[in-house]
Amino acid sequence: MPSTTSELFGDIVRVQIDLTNASQARVYVQVGNAYGPSGSIVYCQYSSDGGNTWYQLTKPALLSSTGAQVSVWASIPSAAQQDLLVRAVSSNGNYGDVDIEGVHLQVK
Repeated sequence: MPSTTSELFGDIVRVQIDLTNASQARVYVQVGNAYGPSGSIVYCQYSSDGGNTWYQLTKPALLSSTGAQVSVWASIPSAAQQDLLVRAVSSNGNYGDVDIEGVHLQVK
């Protein structure tokens, strides 16, 4: 996990999602035995132009301990209330391995 903002798992887990009727989102991450340093995070970003430009969608969840890590609910920006592309990114790592067992975007 690098220290700079980096897409998790490359671009193979990007998803197309329709957030037209959604009002809030959060990220849920299941972290295994290998976790990140203090301050390491994961969050979701969205793109409405096919992945050329990315904007933050969720608040961050910590990756600095094992188990279920869930961000707080965040209001979905009006620009994101459409059919768009979503990806998960991480930041503040130390280039060590982090055992991310699952990442989920939850919306309501």
